[in-house]
Amino acid sequence: MAGKIGIIKTVLGTVLAIDGAGSSRKLLTGDRVFSDELIKTAAFAVVEIEFADGSTMDLGSNSLTSLSEIAPSHQIKPTSKIQLTVSKHYSKP
Repeated sequence: MAGKIGIIKTVLGTVLAIDGAGSSRKLLTGDRVFSDELIKTAAFAVVEIEFADGSTMDLGSNSLTSLSEIAPSHQIKPTSKIQLTVSKHYSKP
């Protein structure tokens, strides 16, 4: 299953997210994007994606990029309860 890696901050024109099965959806400001998606912009379209770490990516007109290449460094990783417990008890003063 693909993980959420970012959110659409700005979109002007037609911008699509295309998943691994080939299904597409039109992106709007506030939509989530996932690691298995391609982002495609139409002529005269632009999009800004904000990733989980706060970094951003801008795509201009007639672009196509794969978020799977970006995903390893931006994917939201769950923290386990054990990690939280260990860090709580063994953190430096």
